[in-house]
Amino acid sequence: MYLKSEIKNIVSIDKAIHIYALAFSSDPLHKFIFKNSKTRYQKVKQAYTFIVKKMVPHLNLAMKGIYINDILAGCFIYTTNKSKTIWTEILIKEAEKFRKKVGARYVKYIRQYASEVFKQKPRYPHFYLNELAVHPDYQGIGLGKKLMQYAENQCKKNLKCISTALDTANPLNAEIYKRWGYRVYRKIGFYNLDVFCMRKRCK
Repeated sequence: MYLKSEIKNIVSIDKAIHIYALAFSSDPLHKFIFKNSKTRYQKVKQAYTFIVKKMVPHLNLAMKGIYINDILAGCFIYTTNKSKTIWTEILIKEAEKFRKKVGARYVKYIRQYASEVFKQKPRYPHFYLNELAVHPDYQGIGLGKKLMQYAENQCKKNLKCISTALDTANPLNAEIYKRWGYRVYRKIGFYNLDVFCMRKRCK
């Protein structure tokens, strides 16, 4: 059966957070950070609550959802040339609240990972594809690819932008991204995980 999808602004932020928590609770990176499977969903949900409700607006990140019959099936956060890199005092205070809520030892790993992948980001103008998630009920029908293509097309419209880039600690996702035209330009180690830093030229 053909399903018509539409990419647009996300109406329900809480639904987006739920999709992120569902999709990433089985991700190798989050399994490493949040080892207790009984509490992992809740911890991942707390992490994405901070990302979606605090980081997205304060850093001016782009966020879109893909809908099927007005049902949010996937969501995407990416960094554009209009996004900010410097954290405001307000965001720093919110991060401290998040650290106390989710647990300092977990946030330590998150910060370490973010720092390591930041060092590997391209030094030329690019769009960075931060967080892509599709609800498990809608995986495998091409929605993730459509979201990626949306961001890639936005990148192509930018005169200065040269490529899109991303990182993943999931080797299965890395293989999918390769099929979508991405190439590994650097592979780094993060504890017992391999992290694939990937990019795709948009011009």
